[in-house]
Amino acid sequence: TFSNPPEVIVASQTSMNGDDGSWGVLFGDTPLTPNTAQFAVDEDQISDAERWHNAEQIAYIVFSTVNTIINE
Repeated sequence: TFSNPPEVIVASQTSMNGDDGSWGVLFGDTPLTPNTAQFAVDEDQISDAERWHNAEQIAYIVFSTVNTIINE
């Protein structure tokens, strides 16, 4: 839980259920709140005409503020 919505989120889809490729995306008008992150899976349209997709697994990490990593 953050006091404000996080400024940075790094997310990656970690598996693929079914035959259609996809990628995880932030979803909704307010995808990040102090308590939640909302995701959807966007499917390609190359293989088929529909955009329906199975549930997938997404890994993510959030940071409250933007920082710079210095590697010396």
